[in-house]
Amino acid sequence: MAKAPRILVLMATFNGQSYLAEQLDSILCQEGVDVTLRISDDCSTDNTFRILETYASEHANIEIIYNTQNKGSLRNFMDLVYDAPADEYDYFAIANQDDVWHLDKLAAAAAHISANTSRAELYYAGVTDVDEQGSVLGNEYLPYEVCADHTGSLLLVQNWCLGCTMLMNGALIKLLRQHPVYDFERTYDAWIHAVALYCGGYVYCDLRHSYVDRRITDSNTVGNMNEGRSRESIAKKATREPGHGAPETSEKYTKMALALLREYKQEMDSDTAKLVEAVAARRESGKARRFLFRRRDIMMTTNVHTTRLRWMVLLNKF
Repeated sequence: MAKAPRILVLMATFNGQSYLAEQLDSILCQEGVDVTLRISDDCSTDNTFRILETYASEHANIEIIYNTQNKGSLRNFMDLVYDAPADEYDYFAIANQDDVWHLDKLAAAAAHISANTSRAELYYAGVTDVDEQGSVLGNEYLPYEVCADHTGSLLLVQNWCLGCTMLMNGALIKLLRQHPVYDFERTYDAWIHAVALYCGGYVYCDLRHSYVDRRITDSNTVGNMNEGRSRESIAKKATREPGHGAPETSEKYTKMALALLREYKQEMDSDTAKLVEAVAARRESGKARRFLFRRRDIMMTTNVHTTRLRWMVLLNKF
């Protein structure tokens, strides 16, 4: 019988007492894999640390890191990734503190990427957004399958590869650890996605399947991009046609492209490097904007949104 894959799950916590136990249970009960859970708590002031200590006393496969100063969720997650022992496990996963994982989440992911390879590999899937009671709000990421098929899309389209669905191999951990940076401006999962996608890695998109119930609440502090919204506005966001509002984050796309060039240009093929360079220079260079306007590897979720994006880039409005 083949040995179960050894997977290190990396979780960042902060004031997560409301749903933490349910998430921990769903991770510890994963089927067909050998799980170790490493948790970095970012100076919680509620009962989070007591819950963690209780679980750690009952489960030998839980390791807890208590930060002495608050890092913020991005640095807390990325430090877990940068410090992960790449040669001691077959795979590495990232967990939010308030989701619920289906019991086959990790085993399903491990079936699609290789552990024993020097090539960086990343798997990601879809999610089902739920409210505090577990009622389904929607799935806003399935339409991004078309973006995943057009690999330049990530540079100018919101990230659709969520950290809570990711599974990485050790080679990707090592690639990320070569350049431990935090100034990539966009979310940590967008950075991991971009490094894997543009630096010689293999990325498996499985948006048609959801193995995570991603809890969306007004009080989420880790892993939620909808803080301060009402349930009705969250539900509307979760079910609307994606792609609106992108111009508001134009500068962040530029800064991530600049960070990729600074840290990883030597890992890119020549065409990828030209594409990233054009995104980084587009606000100052008409030549770069015309280059991007002609690219056919950048796609939004519909042809209408794609055409709008192309013209906004060309007219220097994005």
